Amino acid sequence: MKTLIFLFIFCFLISATTFEFIPVSHLVTILIMLFLGLYYLIFKRGIIFFDKRFILFSLFLLIINISLIWSVNLKNSILFNLLFLEGVFIYLLANNFKYHLKKKVHLFILVPFFIYIFAFITSESTSINLYPYVYQFLPQHGVGKTHLHIGDLAALFVLVSLYYLLLNKKKAFRVVFLVGIFVGFYIMLISLSRTSTIMVIAGSYFLFKGLSTSLYANRFFKYFFIIAVVFVLFYISLDKSLLLSRPYFLQSLKGFFDYPLGVGLGNFEFISKAYLTKETGYREFSTNTHNIFLEILSGVGVFSLLFFIWFYKVFSLAIFQNKSKEALLPRALFLALTINFLFDITYTIPGMTWLWFLFLGLLV
Repeated sequence: MKTLIFLFIFCFLISATTFEFIPVSHLVTILIMLFLGLYYLIFKRGIIFFDKRFILFSLFLLIINISLIWSVNLKNSILFNLLFLEGVFIYLLANNFKYHLKKKVHLFILVPFFIYIFAFITSESTSINLYPYVYQFLPQHGVGKTHLHIGDLAALFVLVSLYYLLLNKKKAFRVVFLVGIFVGFYIMLISLSRTSTIMVIAGSYFLFKGLSTSLYANRFFKYFFIIAVVFVLFYISLDKSLLLSRPYFLQSLKGFFDYPLGVGLGNFEFISKAYLTKETGYREFSTNTHNIFLEILSGVGVFSLLFFIWFYKVFSLAIFQNKSKEALLPRALFLALTINFLFDITYTIPGMTWLWFLFLGLLV
């Protein structure tokens, strides 16, 4: 029952926020997660388990709230800080109930994914748009130069489908999961999300490696690899490369030397504007760095070291030290999302960040 309640509220919040920065949804999230945490972990169990590495992250939370004093835009920083605070509640709940949630981790991908597919169908077939913000997560009409983030969610859907395809021995179920993979690839393709391709390659590597004793997994790997290569070649052919289209990386590093204490989380646009030239104009302007580590570096400067150390410790534990079979799928999903956060603004999307903290809580 506890697992079902947690799953329902988590998926409802992802759907209700439509992955947007809506202050009310942030406050509702915090209040609900705090209530659940107090009720289940204190009144039911009488104790809350804190991982020892959580101390570093607690210090980081303290720093980002102190940094509000010198933030160049207080509203942006408050919203960004709330994003991490929400992540903490989700992390703690996932960590304390990981033995109940590990076997149901696929539901946290499948439910939101199908909710957005349903949102797309209903918003297209009715004159009244019931989901005013959902457009940025749905396949775009025609081919453009930007991408929509439904492709990133679809990449996680592909990994879940692949995992169960490799595990299942019944042909009927394999066909269903195979169709799921092709549906995910199709949405990735038309959403033009290049980072989603890297997500699938990295995540699938962990899945194939973890299931290497399966003859079917080894045989299927070569076909899956061919499809992945085709996707990579397709995106290389586009007029933007994954790295060269990120001038914000250099802007962030320059900004660190000019603002060693940072400018407050969520305020990278202040730094980006400062380094624009007449030649490039606003072509090299961005409100975000497209890299979670550089985003934090720009926000709190030298104090970002706390986050870097914390992440190194938990990432090493989650990916390289956790070898349990139950952890294989959340490991692949966490790795895929982490890679996505290195090249995209997905870490500013509440739903994706919540998933990241959820997977992490299940692994450490």
